[in-house]
Amino acid sequence: MKRAIQNFIIFVIVFSFLFFSCSQKGNDNDGHEFNGYYSGRNLDRVAFPVGGIGAGMFCLEGTGAISHMSVRNHPEVFNEPCMFAAISVKGIVNGTKVLEGMVPDRKKFGTPNSGNGSPGASYGFPRFENARFLARFPFAIIELQDEDIPLEVQLTGWSPFIPTDADNSSLPAGALEYSFKNTGTKQLEAVFSYSSVNFMNQPNGKATINPLTGGFILSESGAKDKPETRVWTGIEYQVASHLMMMGEVEKGLEIVRTCRNRYDGRIRNPFNEYECGNWYARAMSSYALLQGLTGLRYDALTRTLFIDSRIGDFTCFISTETGFGNSGLENGEPL
Repeated sequence: MKRAIQNFIIFVIVFSFLFFSCSQKGNDNDGHEFNGYYSGRNLDRVAFPVGGIGAGMFCLEGTGAISHMSVRNHPEVFNEPCMFAAISVKGIVNGTKVLEGMVPDRKKFGTPNSGNGSPGASYGFPRFENARFLARFPFAIIELQDEDIPLEVQLTGWSPFIPTDADNSSLPAGALEYSFKNTGTKQLEAVFSYSSVNFMNQPNGKATINPLTGGFILSESGAKDKPETRVWTGIEYQVASHLMMMGEVEKGLEIVRTCRNRYDGRIRNPFNEYECGNWYARAMSSYALLQGLTGLRYDALTRTLFIDSRIGDFTCFISTETGFGNSGLENGEPL
């Protein structure tokens, strides 16, 4: 009896707690409306993913910072390399600032090494006072304003996404676009810059920063004792097959030759390409090379076999849900 009374009391307490919690009105979220702009403290945990399928990714945070840099074949959600855009407006006091909103408190006081001043981070640089974020897939839009600088800044991050265009929608790419609007009455002279550590760098690797017109390329050839630091062959085959489909057959074949030369049996096993670990004799995306070269595909809806060869006559393996075999062209006619 005593145990029953105790259980009943516990039940009443738990039920009362749940009822009280569920009946309370939540806070006003600093005025945030569903599917609207994020601002204030609502920016602290916003991170918009950018990048192609199977090609790594990074996140554009609500403040405009870059985080979750994952380019080594596995997610790195705590990887935030020091990289940022900045603007310096000539003749204006406090006219040089990082093109981001204010750094969230969680980063200044909660991340590793924050107690030592967050070495290697850019948190101490001045930033724009006001920021707001809007998600409109595949675009992430960030607007920045500051009383010190008569500019309205818009940052747009995106990955290629075109309905019904699988090839271009799968490109391993992401973009950041910065636009500036002069809100003052005088002409402004300013310098835009982008700075970054080489986040491709690996211990004992061969990291380089190569020049590019108006920019730079971060590169890492990989370390001999860490083949996983090298690019996935699946990504190379993906790019090669897309080039072939766009008519750039020789460029695509050159990528394939370079890839196969790395797995020629002298240094690496030609039947064990590195792809998510040592699991594949050949990356599965290499199958797309057949379609890239031959244009061979089967439409089960219309029961039609399509051939659009970029190499003339050929014989090629084809597999569908219900069967497999060979197909091709001879003297320009289907076999």
